[in-house]
Amino acid sequence: LQQALASPSEPVGKRMRAAYFLRQAYENNQNQSVVVETLGQGLLEKEHGSLMRHEFGYVMGQLRDERCCEVLERVLGDETDCTMVRHETAEALGAIGAKRSIPVLEETIARFQNVPELAETCQIALDYIQWNSSGKKEEE
Repeated sequence: LQQALASPSEPVGKRMRAAYFLRQAYENNQNQSVVVETLGQGLLEKEHGSLMRHEFGYVMGQLRDERCCEVLERVLGDETDCTMVRHETAEALGAIGAKRSIPVLEETIARFQNVPELAETCQIALDYIQWNSSGKKEEE
């Protein structure tokens, strides 16, 4: 699986299946740190293309593992990167729900008001993290 994701020249379908098989391995407690690292490397490798990198970000969000935050935050903060990929990293950060991501989400909201698909996604992620950490969810 790692080999399939290491090469952007592999067919998209093969890389897509590898990403989802990695998620399954993670859920089965198999080499979780390797899964996080492999998906993160794929997300950072722009040669994979926007669609594939979007999927890597999506899977990382599904893991809900704070070890994913560093790479997701890095891609979100890269204003030269594709908006679709950055949007997905914001969604993933919201799904993970780590308070450490609040500053980068706030900064992205402030800097990219002119990119609503990015700013609004960051706002939703921020709202979810704040709501989730407030303890109010038990009252609702």
